[in-house]
Amino acid sequence: MKSIEITITREGNDEGKTFVLTRMSALRAEKWFWRATLAMSQGGISIPEDVKEQGWAGLLSIGLKSFGAIPWSEAEPLLDEMRACIQRKHERALLALTEHDIEDVETLVELRWRLLKLHSDFFTNAELWISGQISAAKAAAEERSKPQPTRTSPGPSH
Repeated sequence: MKSIEITITREGNDEGKTFVLTRMSALRAEKWFWRATLAMSQGGISIPEDVKEQGWAGLLSIGLKSFGAIPWSEAEPLLDEMRACIQRKHERALLALTEHDIEDVETLVELRWRLLKLHSDFFTNAELWISGQISAAKAAAEERSKPQPTRTSPGPSH
């Protein structure tokens, strides 16, 4: 599983604390994604088809604010699953996050946002790769469409 380490640099009670965010397994992430998407749809958030097709990247584009439309009974387990992906780094040990590890709400919002981005980074990497491939193909096509200088062979010498 891919993990990233985040140290809080913003002034406040959590300044200097380090957290480790770990990506969910593919199966768990897919279930989480579809439960969140269905809950948002049932909560009145209109999710365009192209966003659904983008998976986590699409969900990220809608943002955490869309969670406001989800009934608490459905949002709470989703948020708990996200929190389970966050650990507190204390010296050299990774500890399960407790209720008292995060003192500032802003820290939790930032960690959740970064966790969503961690789950969608493979879309960004794929988009960059595809974009590079398209650019290279366009450049090659443009090069081929340029008029090529004609080579003439030297005529017979007299």
